[in-house]
Amino acid sequence: VKSEDFYAWGVEEARRGNHRGALEQFNQSLTIDPKFAYSYMGRAISRKQLGDLQGAISDSQLAETFFKEQKNEEGVKVANDLTKALQTPADSGGDGFGGIINVVGSVLLKLFLR
Repeated sequence: VKSEDFYAWGVEEARRGNHRGALEQFNQSLTIDPKFAYSYMGRAISRKQLGDLQGAISDSQLAETFFKEQKNEEGVKVANDLTKALQTPADSGGDGFGGIINVVGSVLLKLFLR
């Protein structure tokens, strides 16, 4: 089983709204490949949904770091945007987390469309 497999299962669990299950899958993915940036992005979203904002911010920042190492410019931008959205309070008038989630989702799924 590869890191990408656990990642795909995590995305599916998150899509179904099972963010605890998604976290388990993303964690397994990262055990196999600790620099798999996509799993950090997925885990950031699930952590946010479960109320762990600091963990979500940390994961999105790690994703950005690893995307930079991999020279994945689109990943860097989306991870940075996610971090900003997570750091912006919902009542500040910004689009915040809700606005970025669709963009993040499309980037996360692109991994499987290559």
